[in-house]
Amino acid sequence: VIHYNGTREAVSAVIQELRRVLKPGGVLLLSTMNPDNSLFPRMRPLGDGSYLVAQESRYDNRQGLTLFCAASVEELSGLFTGFSEVKTGSAACDLFNPARKSAWYLIYAVK
Repeated sequence: VIHYNGTREAVSAVIQELRRVLKPGGVLLLSTMNPDNSLFPRMRPLGDGSYLVAQESRYDNRQGLTLFCAASVEELSGLFTGFSEVKTGSAACDLFNPARKSAWYLIYAVK
């Protein structure tokens, strides 16, 4: 599991490094927050797809953490250049409200 704190460019570099170290046919499974995530009201956009967690909540202390959140699943899958297969999906964490938008994106990529 990789927890990453950074910008779009840094995330792209991490994904390409993961592709580099995977053996041919190797599989990368990744999840990332969706902009509809409940953390977003506490975040300030930095203008490059990255967000700064600007306010501490009573449940956690992520203030000052910088997160990259793709605006769409298409933008996220575009970071996976050089992979032979890329599949995307999403998941919601509110099982009691199926109409709620997804909380995170899922990526399955094969080298």
